[in-house]
Amino acid sequence: MPAVEEFNRLAREMRAGRFDVACTQVVAFQQRSPGFFGAHHLMGLCDTEAGRLDKANAHFRAALRLRPDFADSRVNLANNLARLGQLPLAVQEYRQVLARDPGHSGAKQNLMALARLLLAGSQPAEALKALAGLEQNAEWHALAGYAEYKLGRAALALEHLQKALELDPKSEDGWLKIGEMLLFYQSPAAAVAYFSRGARELPQSTPIRLGLAVALLATDTDAASEEALAHLEAIRKADPHYEPALEVLCRVFQRRQQTKELAETAAEWRARNPQSSEAHFYLAVAAGEAPEAERWLKEALRLNPASFDALIALSKRLLQQGQVQDAIVLLERGAELRPADPQPHYLLARAWREAGNAARSRLALEAFQQRKSQEQPWSRLLFELAK
Repeated sequence: MPAVEEFNRLAREMRAGRFDVACTQVVAFQQRSPGFFGAHHLMGLCDTEAGRLDKANAHFRAALRLRPDFADSRVNLANNLARLGQLPLAVQEYRQVLARDPGHSGAKQNLMALARLLLAGSQPAEALKALAGLEQNAEWHALAGYAEYKLGRAALALEHLQKALELDPKSEDGWLKIGEMLLFYQSPAAAVAYFSRGARELPQSTPIRLGLAVALLATDTDAASEEALAHLEAIRKADPHYEPALEVLCRVFQRRQQTKELAETAAEWRARNPQSSEAHFYLAVAAGEAPEAERWLKEALRLNPASFDALIALSKRLLQQGQVQDAIVLLERGAELRPADPQPHYLLARAWREAGNAARSRLALEAFQQRKSQEQPWSRLLFELAK
């Protein structure tokens, strides 16, 4: 049977979902036709189906060396690269697909999806590369604006984000992104104005109401704080399971040193979700210096080893108890989790000093001083809650 006919037959088997049948024959096909691009492509599909993504990619690349214009191999290669977390490389492959076929809808959709993933992974410059040349609809402007904001280009960011809302005023994500950016640039009054407009456009949007509450808290006035609490309590009443609102309420009670309210809210949260690391953390905060606080913190870290707040709180307790080396381990993990945050570096400076290492203490203090002016807690909170 000619190679093209065998390729088409095996491809039909795969499209029908009969991979077991097809893949048992593909190996022999590839051995008979090592110079035929289609045999390598089918081997790549079989390896992908079996979860052997690196091997699959080697076959797709072999197919593309033999036939560079075969879009299916390039798209499958890009898909696998994305699954392996190699997002910038995936973007490059999709770009090559579009260079040969500008109307390839699958490549366009996947580039938009990659832009979202790259932004979530704090790679805004790579996200802009993924967006380049795609249709500039509301979602495109929202993603481009957010990428520009993360790159520190505020004017471009605002231009894109406002355009996104102009094209789609019902975009919840658009309102949230502008609000977060305004909070980052320490413009809480402007953020309040935007979230208020967003709440009028989308009165049923709980995330926008939460954003309004966070913006009001950022203004740091008594009247605004009371209004924020009213919003938070209304959200809590409407949806007792909405954890982002519980998170903000707990932070407010923590800042106000309202220990009773904090303990009650955290206990309610834990009762509704015993697997919540955050609920255990706030139970520890409410417990203060009591012995059970350390137990709550350790449970918070068991449930979520990447809980930054629990790492910091437990490291402080360990330093107070003289367990310096254990505290250093936690603080170094915290610095890795949140490189721009000054807290772990400040505590590391103290820990290394107590451990007798003046050089490491000095380096940690310098790192703290470099980061101190960069902290924007309310914008970071909104970003974390929106993820």
